[in-house]
Amino acid sequence: MNNFEHNLEKYAELAVKVGVNLKEKEGLIVTGNADTLPLARLIVKKAYEIGAKHVEFQLADDEISLLRFKYGKDYVFDNFPEWKVSSLEAMYKDNYHHIFILASDPELLKDIDGEIVAKSQKSASQAMAPVMKYRMTGVTKWNIIAMPSISWAKSVFPDLDEENSIEKLWENIFAATRVDQEDPVKAWEIHDKNLKKYRNFLNEKQFEKLIFKGPGTDLEVYLADEHYWMGGAKESQAGHFYVANIPTEEVFTTPHRLKVNGTLKATKLLV
Repeated sequence: MNNFEHNLEKYAELAVKVGVNLKEKEGLIVTGNADTLPLARLIVKKAYEIGAKHVEFQLADDEISLLRFKYGKDYVFDNFPEWKVSSLEAMYKDNYHHIFILASDPELLKDIDGEIVAKSQKSASQAMAPVMKYRMTGVTKWNIIAMPSISWAKSVFPDLDEENSIEKLWENIFAATRVDQEDPVKAWEIHDKNLKKYRNFLNEKQFEKLIFKGPGTDLEVYLADEHYWMGGAKESQAGHFYVANIPTEEVFTTPHRLKVNGTLKATKLLV
């Protein structure tokens, strides 16, 4: 096994053991596109090794999605298939958890009318609300990880050819997710403790406001009354930790909706 294959296997283990912290006799859903199959297969392997009762792979193909936007009639974007919602809700109720592997093309919908995209996203969001509550309330453990697509790699490293841009993006993903360390699972335990340390410090201080200063930025942000800082691993209703986003480096809270003053300038590209 070469170094890349070894890291890919560690990445899969990280998603299963830390991302969703899968337990014996729990079910798992893995969602990804065709590019994600090598990683998805390793995740399936790790899940069954742990003792998953069943692993379901859901294919979300970018090209098929694009065909829908190119050739679908207007009414296609006003509705979302109810069976998709009901089947996912049934799996969540049956103690299934969910890993999403993203290998997206950032330019996929660049030529599609923005109003159509917005309409589609709105109808999907409204339809999926009943199942989102399972993830948002900790009934379902979930995790999002990423892997390179050619389009993403070329957009980040435009001066490299396809093969080298993919390789370079993998290096960055492995570093950001701590997969390049000897024991990524242990590294994430340490990282989570550090995030909790910062979270606890901020909750103890209960600062009234934060002040941000930088090139073009002079911003005063008051925090909501009785705000609470969060970050790092979450805890499911069954009492198991899980990490919804790998990587994650943030602790966060809620600003006061009426007390944000000043100027903010973005120094990096926004999507």
